[in-house]
Amino acid sequence: MYPGTYLFYGALSFSPRELAGEIREYIPGFKIDFLPDYRQQIAESWPQSIEDSTAKKDWGWEAVYDLKKMTRDMIFNLKSRMLSSSAAG
Repeated sequence: MYPGTYLFYGALSFSPRELAGEIREYIPGFKIDFLPDYRQQIAESWPQSIEDSTAKKDWGWEAVYDLKKMTRDMIFNLKSRMLSSSAAG
């Protein structure tokens, strides 16, 4: 890697099962069905972890989102959109 180059391959990694579990915190009884498609091979080719020590050292980078925070934000924003859509129409 070149000096000053930062690569983040996927700062947040989770399985569909883990995501569904977090969604159930907000929507009890939530169920998900999925079948991997061609994108699964792409995802499996990515590194299993992130090497972010240079970014941390050079500019104090820290991950802000984890699965819990992302799910909370996603549910909040989807609810807001759904409420404004139903009020408009």
